[in-house]
Amino acid sequence: MAKDVGLTTFQLSRLFGRVVGKSMPALLRERRMHRAAELLRSTGHNIGDVAFAVGYYSISAFSRAFSREMGMTPSEYRRRPTDGQGTDTSPGLQPFAAGG
Repeated sequence: MAKDVGLTTFQLSRLFGRVVGKSMPALLRERRMHRAAELLRSTGHNIGDVAFAVGYYSISAFSRAFSREMGMTPSEYRRRPTDGQGTDTSPGLQPFAAGG
């Protein structure tokens, strides 16, 4: 990506951080965890499947990242009261796409 815009990787990373306010990996992690939270809230899929869907192959690494971002473990998040919407147990988990 840096090459496409005529910058070094370091320059792109610094510019991105200045404009967005966080690093590219931090933004990607944030988006993954918010997508995971959505899946935990709206599906009955197990935590391992949710972790895999957002790009984690280790449940423990996923749980640590989720806890850092959301302030609670995935299990705690799932057990908290819902907003009255209930849960959707639809079967399809789609892999995480950084752009979507």
